[in-house]
Amino acid sequence: MEERQPPVRVIVPGKVYRRDNPDATHSFMFHQIEGLAVDTDITFCDFTGTIEYFVKQYFGTGVKTRFDQAIFLLLNRPSSLMSLAFFCGGSGTGAGGATCGKCKGAGWIELFGAGMVDPAVYGFVNYDAKKVSGFAFGWAWIVSRC
Repeated sequence: MEERQPPVRVIVPGKVYRRDNPDATHSFMFHQIEGLAVDTDITFCDFTGTIEYFVKQYFGTGVKTRFDQAIFLLLNRPSSLMSLAFFCGGSGTGAGGATCGKCKGAGWIELFGAGMVDPAVYGFVNYDAKKVSGFAFGWAWIVSRC
C-alpha cells in the first residue's frame, strides 16, 4: 500500500510459529493467509459476499457459515468473525452422541477475523479515505490437524 495507489488486492500466505499448547484447534506452528482489497466503492456487502463465496468454494457448498460481531480495534471497523459449522454440521455432537472434539460442543469453529479497513489506516499510506474503502482478513489454520 505504501508503494502503489488503489486498486490493491493481495493474498499473503505464510507459516507462523508461536508458543501454544497443542490440542485439536491449537498448535505451535500453523499456516496463515491474509488478504486485503482496497478500491473505490467497496462495501460491507462486497466483503461478506467475497468471503462467503471463497468459503463455499474451499469447503463445499453445504457448509454452514455465520458472521459474528467482533472488535479488532487496530485495523478493522466494522469487524467480524467468520465461523463454520463444518465437522458436526453445527450440532455440537460427534460420533455416538459424544461432544464433538473439534468444536468442543459449540457447533461452530471460528475460521478467521475480518472486516472493513479502518479509514484511519489510509492516512498512513496517503490514500484519500473519502474515496477508497476496503476489507481485510486473516485466516490461520493447523494443517496437520485438519
